[in-house]
Amino acid sequence: MSQHLDRAQLLMEQRRLPEAEKELAQALQENPESGSVFRLLALCKIMGQNYPAALAPAQKALALDPDDPSNHYILAVVYFYNNQSDQAKSLIRSGLNLNPYMPNMFELAGEIAMHEDRWEEALFNAEKGLEIDPEDTELVNLRARALLKLNRTAEAEATMNYALYTDPHNSMSHANQGWVAVNQNNFEQAIASFKEALRLNPQNNHARAGLKEAIKAKNPLYRGILNYFLWMGKMQSGKQWWFIIGLYFLYRIVISLNKNYPALSFLFVPLIVLYVLFAFSTWIGQPVSNFFLRFHPLGKHALSSDENRAANWVGAQLLALLCIAILYWIAPEAGWLGWSKDRLFFALLVVGTMLIPVSGSFMAPVGSNARKQLAWYAIILAVFGFIPVLFPAAFVLLGVYGLGIFAYAFVANYILHRAARRF
Repeated sequence: MSQHLDRAQLLMEQRRLPEAEKELAQALQENPESGSVFRLLALCKIMGQNYPAALAPAQKALALDPDDPSNHYILAVVYFYNNQSDQAKSLIRSGLNLNPYMPNMFELAGEIAMHEDRWEEALFNAEKGLEIDPEDTELVNLRARALLKLNRTAEAEATMNYALYTDPHNSMSHANQGWVAVNQNNFEQAIASFKEALRLNPQNNHARAGLKEAIKAKNPLYRGILNYFLWMGKMQSGKQWWFIIGLYFLYRIVISLNKNYPALSFLFVPLIVLYVLFAFSTWIGQPVSNFFLRFHPLGKHALSSDENRAANWVGAQLLALLCIAILYWIAPEAGWLGWSKDRLFFALLVVGTMLIPVSGSFMAPVGSNARKQLAWYAIILAVFGFIPVLFPAAFVLLGVYGLGIFAYAFVANYILHRAARRF
């Protein structure tokens, strides 16, 4: 092995990736037909999250040495991160044909299964890998995550206890132990686990996300929203859609029953109000709770800059909503300065419902097409909503706004679900 290759591996361990790439380039000058150097170059690109750039060196590594299963593995990883799971699965199979005793192949197969909501398959691959190496921390963590999704929380807890027994300084193990505690509603234990995970690795976003949720879940109001998200997260995507659509149709049936049987409105109206509050809170619950998290001595450090921006937007909307509500409450019947009470009411309605698309926009990853699409949707809705408020002659546009808000939940859910499948 050349000195350049040795230095490159050391620099990669230190995450000094640009310097590592320079050393690998020099190693290639010495030996331009080295599959192992191209494999390391691909790994370096993966570590830097430059997934498209990792494709060429990974393909070159496999072309130079097709009998090395490690080259099948690295190209499978690259295909997975480039959203080409079928090619990744094919390479996993070919790699295991060359060497059926590679635990990292089973770990990758399990990660792909987790990404595709196939929890049983993820668990199967984790356990197959653990048969080869029972102390592989990545596989143990994968097993625990799959067990959580399968609602086998006690087994997940035992798995994480074992993981931390074998490697007490693994940040991801502490983070997963925290998520087990969140699923058990043991939020103090969860906070302690997430803090330890972040102490060991301040860049652990899995732990950072868990810390925020655990702190917010100490509030009983937010706890219900979190439990709903956790429950939905254990469903496969198809079942999630059936639940959302089924709940909406049930809501429409209750509205129809309330209309046809007014004597029973005391039963139906609370159900209608409950559904509306539930649907509204699932969209605005996170950004609103993040707004209040900014005032928490620990939680404020867990928020990203993008989450702070979302909290600022929502906070400004809540303030505007409060001001308009006060004006509406104290305004005389004739209104103020040309603003009738009806006009103030519609302003209140638009500002309040615009919380949904504004919050939804920030749910998409920063810089993604999904973020841009949802942002444009929110802007168009704002135009159709505020024009009739400012210019009552254009009142008909408010109906278009209402249809847009109604459709938003389905359109945004589709866009966000698709974005969650991509790296």
